[in-house]
Amino acid sequence: GRGWFRPRAVRARAAADPEKLWRALRLTAETMDRKLEAFCSRSGEWTARPASAVGEGGPDRATLTLCGELLEALYAQNGELALQRLTALPAWLRAQGVEPEDYDGENAASFELLPSRRGAATLRPALVRGEKLLLAGRATERTD
Repeated sequence: GRGWFRPRAVRARAAADPEKLWRALRLTAETMDRKLEAFCSRSGEWTARPASAVGEGGPDRATLTLCGELLEALYAQNGELALQRLTALPAWLRAQGVEPEDYDGENAASFELLPSRRGAATLRPALVRGEKLLLAGRATERTD
């Protein structure tokens, strides 16, 4: 009676969709560019700096390295490489005095909240320098 059922081994492999990763990276880069440009034009922080060499008021080595690596991924249209390079972004922000802040329920004023049936989750961290909110984050909050 048991001869008719033969369990088979199943092999599965998780693979990232490079096209989806590429679109997500490009959208993220374009959004960051627009937000950064708007922030800088409001604050005048970067417009006052001359576009000069490293160490002369221009970007520091860490900034140039991060940007160079992201541009490398962009030119290669390599979403996996871009995501790998983006892992350095939080540390770079902290070095600039900007703290990425996750949604914890108590900091709702720093976030654009979206309804969700799954519960609370940070979609984009808020960016804070000291007590000042530089950029509101986006998060989901459970709605029943």
